[in-house]
Amino acid sequence: MALDTVSLAALAFLAFVNSLLGFFSWNRALALGGIQKISQLQLLQPFITYLYSVVLMGEALDWVPPVVCAVVIAMVVLSNKTLARR
Repeated sequence: MALDTVSLAALAFLAFVNSLLGFFSWNRALALGGIQKISQLQLLQPFITYLYSVVLMGEALDWVPPVVCAVVIAMVVLSNKTLARR
């Protein structure tokens, strides 16, 4: 199976732009903000992806993900307050 130009361009984009630039920017954010605080933002990534899939791809909006998201956000806020007390 031969790859066409669009497929090769998509592969190059995923390999270089998403992987490398995302890696370097994420590590820079960890260095600037501290690993304990910034890494907790990664817990919200699945919910942001879910929101994008609802808006951009027409996925069905269910009640469970927003409830779970609210619980995760509450836990992140609680843990940040606990870290701030130290």
